[in-house]
Amino acid sequence: MLILRLLSMTRPSTTIRHLRGVKSISRQDKAQYKKIDIASSPVCQEVLNRVQVVTEVSESKDIVENILAMGQPIAVDMEGLEGGVTSMVQVCDVERNISLFRTGTNSNLYWEGGLARLLQSPEVMK
Repeated sequence: MLILRLLSMTRPSTTIRHLRGVKSISRQDKAQYKKIDIASSPVCQEVLNRVQVVTEVSESKDIVENILAMGQPIAVDMEGLEGGVTSMVQVCDVERNISLFRTGTNSNLYWEGGLARLLQSPEVMK
């Protein structure tokens, strides 16, 4: 009932999505946003150049060894859960290198690739 009252109080230009914090945009604005090629911007390219997608155990071992040798703090984020396995583990080191461990593609990255050792290491602050 409260939602119906809110909807009746809104202006015709607003939508239900606006009530959730997402504002509708006009066709003119959509056309303007389509012209922007964010992937070719220097900032975006700089970030993409620092990203490494890891699917092989040998790659994982090398990256984990380098991070452990640095002994510096890391940022960690985990995404998705399929069949009890996290699909991706994102790790960023102090040099701003971003490693995307595709554990959903290759679950061996956890144990054989050393990712579990990195995540459990008391010497590396997460």
